[in-house]
Amino acid sequence: MATRSAIGFKKIDGTIEAVYCHWDGYPAHNGKILMNHYPVEKTQRLLAEGSLSSLRQEIGEYHPFDAKYNDEPELPMSENWCMFYGRDRGESGQGSHTYKDAQDYTENFTLVELSSSTCKIAVASGWC
Repeated sequence: MATRSAIGFKKIDGTIEAVYCHWDGYPAHNGKILMNHYPVEKTQRLLAEGSLSSLRQEIGEYHPFDAKYNDEPELPMSENWCMFYGRDRGESGQGSHTYKDAQDYTENFTLVELSSSTCKIAVASGWC
């Protein structure tokens, strides 16, 4: 079962840009990866890619979602690359969402995939 989460970044103007992440949203996994591998510039690139199936240490490059499961040899890809719904799975409408402030974000981040099992990560260095 997935531990779904939202990854949000508070910008200087107070708005929050956020994406959905399907797998491993608990602080010991996604929280640790974000704190250890995502400075501000890299975080902006992560959010620009949109919602994720899984967060990893590196944003990586395009790799087909089903590359590991077809009959052809595996593509040379890294296990530490993120898997994005738009970039890697070809799904539309997976961009980030912008909220006017933290209250708007917490009240209105209502993607269908999120439920009561959602984990919210709060860190003083700009993560929401």
